[in-house]
Amino acid sequence: MSENDSNPWDVIIVGAGFAGLTAGIAAAEAGARTLIVESEAVPGGGASISSGILWAPQSTADLTGYVTDGDPALQSAYCDNFFPALEWFMSHGLPLSQPAPLGDLGIGIVMEGGTAGKKHEFMALMAEAARRKGAEIRFNAPLQSAVRSEDGYLVNLGGGKMPVRTRAIVFAGGGFQANSELVDRYIGANAARAFYQRGMPANTGAGLQTALSLGAGESRNMNHVYGHSMPDAPLPPERLQPLTAYIALHSIAVNRAGKRFVNETEGKLEEVILEEAWKQDGGVFWLIFDDRTYRQFGIDTGISPALPKIDRLVEWRAVGAPVFEARSLEELAQQLHETEGVSYDALETINTFNAACHAGTAENLDPPRSINPDPVEHGPFYALRARGGLSATCGGIRVDDAMRVLDSAGNALPGLYAAGVDAGGVFGRYYGGWLGWALVSGWLAGQGTAAR
Repeated sequence: MSENDSNPWDVIIVGAGFAGLTAGIAAAEAGARTLIVESEAVPGGGASISSGILWAPQSTADLTGYVTDGDPALQSAYCDNFFPALEWFMSHGLPLSQPAPLGDLGIGIVMEGGTAGKKHEFMALMAEAARRKGAEIRFNAPLQSAVRSEDGYLVNLGGGKMPVRTRAIVFAGGGFQANSELVDRYIGANAARAFYQRGMPANTGAGLQTALSLGAGESRNMNHVYGHSMPDAPLPPERLQPLTAYIALHSIAVNRAGKRFVNETEGKLEEVILEEAWKQDGGVFWLIFDDRTYRQFGIDTGISPALPKIDRLVEWRAVGAPVFEARSLEELAQQLHETEGVSYDALETINTFNAACHAGTAENLDPPRSINPDPVEHGPFYALRARGGLSATCGGIRVDDAMRVLDSAGNALPGLYAAGVDAGGVFGRYYGGWLGWALVSGWLAGQGTAAR
């Protein structure tokens, strides 16, 4: 037992990712004796392999009008507090760009240092900022369980660590995206095997399971997920961001039957494809696009300067992703049929799509195409076999607008808070910026524990 454990901590924060470190900085800065425990050997969480773009919608009205199935109270807390939290965060000397518009997404800043998918240096600086404020961080200390005690809670940790007493807990462990059992339970049978794991392997739902054991309720939208279309190939973790198939927003997605199965442009990016892709045969699909689309959106995604301009066709092929190229749509459909087992009906699907684009009736297709109704007609033509990349789970621990953990009846549980992906319900089928939510929810949770 550490000498610092002789008295109960004011707060133990589970997870040294963006939300957890934000909560740690806020709590320690306000005078709380703060301990951050992290299951891995280094800080970072999902933020360390993210694009580093920290954004939020322009207003609560923008978010509630878009993410209609999210918790309105959490959405208001998110948007109302984003700029105050951002101003506070930027006062800590971390390398950040200035806030700037991000097109339809909202307002954001970029975590500078490193490149997209390699933000470990920034996260190490966040950890150091927490230490400067007085927080202690212990690595290789995974959460095992917690029970109520005379002081508040007794937290049991793995890695040979002794149990630790605390008056409050902040669950900020990144959700349950890497727990196959929980993914199948909440998302759907056999969903886990269909997804490409685009998040951190340590995000196993320890926070959710521990909170439930203490009486917490589940949030809304437990069956929804967030992620992006990924090449169906093994990718190094640091390459997940640059090799993400953001071009899906401008492509046709077909399943093995050669049919479109989703409105590819339903989300702000192409995150909704993930919601339907795992239900397809084998969990795979094929993105079909032409040379004009690739040159316009495949090299420069058009989302943010933080995402590199690279020849993704070359990069996808280099990692062994199945990429197909043909001089005509007929030839491409034949390749997919003979090599991949995709029904030759894919050609009819493409022709029907093209005709609707020219007629201005793409919204009447089934599924509809709401934006980017650009025909696939400028060769050469390409197809990428892809899979839904699971980055985060949208459901989690039920919380109120102060990030206090609630039971199933809506009553706050004393001393329990959640932040980041562990704090569920703010997003659903659509999302509005996970790093922005991590900032705001971590800030509110840290302040809340310090005020107890």
